[in-house]
Amino acid sequence: MKRYFAHLFQLTVNRSAAVVSVGVALTLLLCLPLGWSAWHAYLLLQSTAQTQTPNNLPNLWPLLVLASIISIVSLLTLLPIWWVILQALQRHIKAQMNSQNALQTVESQLETVLNTVPANISWVDSNGVFMGVNHCLANSLGLSPGAIVGKTANALDGNTQLAQFLEEFLLSPKELEDRRIEIEIKGETRCYLVGVQKYHQGQAAVSFGLDITECQQAEDALKLAEEKYRSIFENALEGIFQSSPDGRFISVNPAMAKIHCYDSPEEMIDTVSNIAQQIYVDKDRHGEFIQAISQEGTVKSFEYRSYRKDGSIIWTQVDARVVRDKNDQVLYYEGIVQDISDRVLREELLRRQLEELKIEIDQEQRREEVVSLTSSNYFQEVKKEVSAINLEDFWT
Repeated sequence: MKRYFAHLFQLTVNRSAAVVSVGVALTLLLCLPLGWSAWHAYLLLQSTAQTQTPNNLPNLWPLLVLASIISIVSLLTLLPIWWVILQALQRHIKAQMNSQNALQTVESQLETVLNTVPANISWVDSNGVFMGVNHCLANSLGLSPGAIVGKTANALDGNTQLAQFLEEFLLSPKELEDRRIEIEIKGETRCYLVGVQKYHQGQAAVSFGLDITECQQAEDALKLAEEKYRSIFENALEGIFQSSPDGRFISVNPAMAKIHCYDSPEEMIDTVSNIAQQIYVDKDRHGEFIQAISQEGTVKSFEYRSYRKDGSIIWTQVDARVVRDKNDQVLYYEGIVQDISDRVLREELLRRQLEELKIEIDQEQRREEVVSLTSSNYFQEVKKEVSAINLEDFWT
C-alpha cells in the first residue's frame, strides 16, 4: 500500500487537478463499504431495539467489530491520499505564488528597463489608442503617463505625422516598419526615427522613437560639406588626386585629367596603371617622392617632369600628404598638382637673359678698364717713350 501511494504521489505531485480528482474518486470508493457497514449496523440496532430479545445481542458484536475495522481501514487509507492531495495542492499554490512573484519581478524589471531606455516607447491598440507609455515619452511631451494613456496620437498637439504613420501602419498588412518623421516637442520640431511592430495577432503594436535630431543635423552638415568638397574638387583649377601605394590613381578631378590631356577623369584612372612608368619622366624622381612623403608625411613644392597622354612632356609641381590607418599602414596619397611649364620656361628665359646680361656687363667692364688704362699718365709716358724709339736702330 505504501509503495502504491508513493507511486501515486510521484504521478500526480505536479498535477493538482488530477490529484484532486483521484483523491475524490478514491474517497468515494472507500466511503461505500464504510457507509454500507454503518447502514447495516444501524439496521441491526434498530431491529434489536424493536425485538429487545437478549438472544440477538451476541450476533451484534461481530457486525460492530467488522464495521469498526472497515471504518479504521478506510480512514487509514484516506489519510495518505489526502496527504498526497494536500502536498500537491501546497506545491501547486507555492508554484503559483513563485510564478506570480517571478512575473511581478519580470514586470518590474521590464518597467525599469523601459523607463531607463533613452527612447520613446509606447503601446497602442488596433485603433491607435495609447495603452501605455514609458517615462521618456511622457517627459518629452511634458505630460504624465496617465495623461497620455487612452488618447490617440491625433490628440497630442504637433504630432500629425506620427498619427498618420501609426494609422497607415495599423491598416496595412505589414508587421514591422520604421520611418523618419518630425514631431513637435515643447514647441520645438525634432526629428525622430520611429519604428513599430505588431503583436497579439495584429490587435496591438509597440512603437519606439529615437531622437536623431543631432544626428540628422550632423548628417545634413556632412552632406553640405561633401557637396562643397565635391564642388571644389570638380571646379578647382589645380589638379587634385588620390593614389594608392601600388601606383594607381584612386580618384582625379577634371583639372588633373586636363593637365595630362585626358578626356575625362575616368579615362585617366582606367589608363594609368603605373604612375612611376606612365607619369614620371624621370623614374628616380618618383622614388624620391615616395621616400620623402614616407619619412616626412608631406611634401611641398616637389617638381618633376610628367608625360601627357600624347607623350609630350610638361613640368609639374605637387603638394601631397600620406593618409594612414590606425595601424600606421599607408592607405593612399593625396595632393594637388600644378602645371608649371610656363613658369619653368620663364625662369629658363630669365636665366639666359641674366647670363647674356652678365656677359655684356663683363665686356663693358673690360672696355672701361682699357679706357682707364690708356688714359693714365703712366700709359702716356710709355707711349711717348715707345714713339721716340727708332725701331730700325732698336733691332740692329
